[in-house]
Amino acid sequence: MLRTNIPALIRKKEESLNLNRRLTQKEIADALGITPHTLGRWMRGEVTQFHKSQLEQFLNYFDCSIDELLVVEVASEN
Repeated sequence: MLRTNIPALIRKKEESLNLNRRLTQKEIADALGITPHTLGRWMRGEVTQFHKSQLEQFLNYFDCSIDELLVVEVASEN
């Protein structure tokens, strides 16, 4: 399964900006040119298709690599 590492990247972004507050989903979504609803879906792992343009926006905004943004989780068989 593919999931995003957005919460950790948000914390990293807040630290790099030396903010004394948390970034809101609306602020991040506005900077990325997406809706807060879309950002929320990414954060909850509900997005199953990743468009190149959106991936590029995320990578630029968070100043990260694709490996830092997307994480592959292998489901264990019980």
